[in-house]
Amino acid sequence: CCFLAHPFERDVPIANEPNYGWHDWNIDGYHGLEIWNYMSSIKNELARGLSNILFNNYYYGMVRVALPIISNPDKYVAGPEPAVLNKWDQLLATGKRVAAVGNSDAHATVYSVGPVKRVVLPYYDCFTAVNTHILTAEELNGDVEHDKKLILAALRQGRSWVGYERPGDTKGFRFTGQSINKGVMGDEVRLDAGATLQVKAPDKAHIKLIRHGEVVAEVHNETNLTHIPVEPGAYRVECHREHLGQPRGWIFSNPIYLR
Repeated sequence: CCFLAHPFERDVPIANEPNYGWHDWNIDGYHGLEIWNYMSSIKNELARGLSNILFNNYYYGMVRVALPIISNPDKYVAGPEPAVLNKWDQLLATGKRVAAVGNSDAHATVYSVGPVKRVVLPYYDCFTAVNTHILTAEELNGDVEHDKKLILAALRQGRSWVGYERPGDTKGFRFTGQSINKGVMGDEVRLDAGATLQVKAPDKAHIKLIRHGEVVAEVHNETNLTHIPVEPGAYRVECHREHLGQPRGWIFSNPIYLR
């Protein structure tokens, strides 16, 4: 599998953190895009907060801006970078199949400010934040070679969704299509007079059905959405929920491709 990692990222010079974003969009042959990198989200929040610090005052910036963010990142992180979602929608609109993944990018790096040391993004915190949930063609059985093929196939095909687990467990989410044939995320479904798309969220949320960047259907504070599509294209789902007093991105599905 080949995925373009943390495609839109800012550098944070005051913290000696370079920009590791992806810049060459003229390539081909990749399977998908990392639409949400938890570490990148925090770096981007740091960059935004530190951009107003005069003269790059290291200690002032770290104490007044960086420490609050790295101490409680979920207060500041609201979802994937809009630029990433925009680029994904642009690629999908060209007819390309572009699968999405999300990643914690866990490093458990230790940072020091004077006598204060803190582990930024401990492993447990990361692994309970942004995750990719996959739907395999058959059950895993513990055999490494067998399971590896199933997992990689699900990732390549986009039979998965990206979930932010802090607002609530995303297990049980489903996005399906039905017409003359049936499909799940990553599948092609024929667009005919009886075609429908169905969304089932594990809890109440603001559910949006999106085609090439345009919201074509949405419901608020519901667990289900059903839509009768009239145009071909790549349809994906976003679910948003309130968390820590602010709407947060919760679930980002891979597309169903209506042909």
